[in-house]
Amino acid sequence: MEKSIVEKFPQSKTNFIKQLKEGKPLLITYINNYSYLHFRKQSELFGKFDVITSDGIIFRLLLLLFYNKKTPRISPDFSSYFKELFLNIDKNRQSIFVWGADDIALNLAIVNIKTRYPNISIVRYQNGYLSKEEEKLEMRKIAKLKPNFLFVGMGTPKQEEILLGVKQEGWNGVGITCGAFISQIATNLNYYPSIINTLNLRWLYRVYKEPKLISRYLFLYPKAIIIFTYDYFRK
Repeated sequence: MEKSIVEKFPQSKTNFIKQLKEGKPLLITYINNYSYLHFRKQSELFGKFDVITSDGIIFRLLLLLFYNKKTPRISPDFSSYFKELFLNIDKNRQSIFVWGADDIALNLAIVNIKTRYPNISIVRYQNGYLSKEEEKLEMRKIAKLKPNFLFVGMGTPKQEEILLGVKQEGWNGVGITCGAFISQIATNLNYYPSIINTLNLRWLYRVYKEPKLISRYLFLYPKAIIIFTYDYFRK
């Protein structure tokens, strides 16, 4: 991992949130063990982002062990910084655009956001199942609507490509990739029970809620650790 990429990881969650509240144009994404497998093949894609956060305890330990980089866990959900971020957006009556998930999950998620944060202006929301041509049209709509915040949850590297595409259309706001966040908040904004957060067992809870992720945590996560180590010593 290049030094320029490592430097994009925040050293302080407090300073990161302060930077977000300033409202200046920012593109933010994250890396965890799973997305690292994509990152290593498209590092130039991630290099175009202003901030990269560590989504998970294991990945931040890898950064500390191999790069002596101290960075907090900053995940795109309400168990991390989204609670404070959405409170701030609501307080300032700012606008958001939400893009991702299927129609059912997306509509339920929007209802939950509106219920908890009534002062947030949701200018538009769109499912994540569009053709290339439809995506391009959607990017242009976002540029015209000029939302303060854009949340894109489509998985890596699709969500990163979408955010960069919107920026190329002339939009200047705060863009945040959020993975499965939209689907997770379809039933409850607080996806993880408090005890699960306290014990740092979010991965186990996700496997319980989404059994299809078993192979990711049992096989792909260990694989990513091995590849991360290999990539470091290969330099």
